[in-house]
Amino acid sequence: MKVGPDGKMKVLITTNTTADLIIDVQGYFTPGTEGGSFTPQDNRRIWDSRNSAGGALAPREEREIRITGAQSIPEDAGSVAMTVTALNWTGSGSLAVYNSDNPGGANGTSNVAFAGPYQVPRQTTSIVQASYGGTITLKNLSTTGSTHVLLNTQGWFSQPDEVDIDIPSEADRVASEMREALASNPQDSVEDEALPAVTPYDTHDLVFSTAATDTRTATLPLPTGCSVQDPVALRLSCDFGPVVISPVAVTADGNTVDVTADLDNNGLRISPQTPEFDGFVTAYLTQATDSDLVDDIAETLSDLVGGNGPNLKTQEQLDAEEDELNGDTETTEPPPDTTPNTEAAPAPSPTEQPTANAMALRAAFVTVPSNYIYCKTHTTARCKPAGRHDYCTSSPDTAKYARGTASFKGPCARHDMGIARIATYNLSLTSKRTQRATEDRNLKSNMRQNCLYALRGYGGYLQSCYSRASTYYWVVSRTTNGWNGR
Repeated sequence: MKVGPDGKMKVLITTNTTADLIIDVQGYFTPGTEGGSFTPQDNRRIWDSRNSAGGALAPREEREIRITGAQSIPEDAGSVAMTVTALNWTGSGSLAVYNSDNPGGANGTSNVAFAGPYQVPRQTTSIVQASYGGTITLKNLSTTGSTHVLLNTQGWFSQPDEVDIDIPSEADRVASEMREALASNPQDSVEDEALPAVTPYDTHDLVFSTAATDTRTATLPLPTGCSVQDPVALRLSCDFGPVVISPVAVTADGNTVDVTADLDNNGLRISPQTPEFDGFVTAYLTQATDSDLVDDIAETLSDLVGGNGPNLKTQEQLDAEEDELNGDTETTEPPPDTTPNTEAAPAPSPTEQPTANAMALRAAFVTVPSNYIYCKTHTTARCKPAGRHDYCTSSPDTAKYARGTASFKGPCARHDMGIARIATYNLSLTSKRTQRATEDRNLKSNMRQNCLYALRGYGGYLQSCYSRASTYYWVVSRTTNGWNGR
């Protein structure tokens, strides 16, 4: 609706009595600028709770629905115009529909209200922004009754042209990421260990040969709010806590080399120990001193520099994985009861190796399986154990950056369902732990795939997102080592 020059609009109420009025804003256009272009569609059904896992939305229930990729809506659609219909409700209330990445949820608003005994459906047309993962969230705001929901699309808006944004200085960014990781890491599950805070510096170019005049050192500034605690052990004392620095150097073809590091309050100086070097150097800040974690995180830089991203799955492979987790495949027998293979895993075949061309393509998005049951509270049997019905448990479900947000809900949900399936197998504890370790590796791969989906082309942010995936893997793999098989 176009507003007048004074920023106002008129509303006509065609009743003979007074009425309360609520106006909710779903978006706006400013003069002289353009949002994404609109592509209209015939009325098409996107989703129907009557035919979906979970059925009607219970009182106060939130449910995430993937809308991009459905009914010819493209994967990169920014917003969708849709009719939201409530029907067959069992108690008065209202329904909210919003971007799944919105930390404020519905922000106290609703899209359609319903009251009294059910007689006819209630509906409204809304324009809803999709999350970076292509999802929206439905929330039943009723405290007493359930309701079924229908979503029909009338068209979609493309993403508006990207605008320039301010990127913080390297020292500010590193400190900010560490504070965010620490602040968002409550340990509220007995099954999961605390998540160590990890963040990388951006990579720095460094090239030298045997010529004496070449520069052999890259200098990185100290994070804001940090000072040197132990220059030999590369430890810092920061206003957000003590951290350990792990320097890394990677050649242009993705091979790591040894480095020496010199730390003082003027910064961190990293020198690759090789006669010739053409590549990148960086450093990771972490609260964890576990060498496995640092080694795994260092691999992320090798992957990026060498042109090898995660082992990307096609949409068909992800769909097959979801079908298996949902129980839609014919094979239901558990894998054989075998002891772990201690030999080195075979190298991937040439067709399995990711390539630079594969990295240039848009990664398929790892979605939440349709049969996954997410619960805000865990009082009923279908919501227990709690750690398998809350996405990433005590760790953040998304990684938010200036250039995009990577959703980890799909990878964590698939990890939960994989563990739940293994728990039902009549196998030895050793075999169950071995198979759960496979699910752990799949979690890391799926998380990195969603990192690439959201942050393709933004190397520094992508590197940080990959590092978070490595950290989550570090945590769950240690949980697997002590798992009781249930």
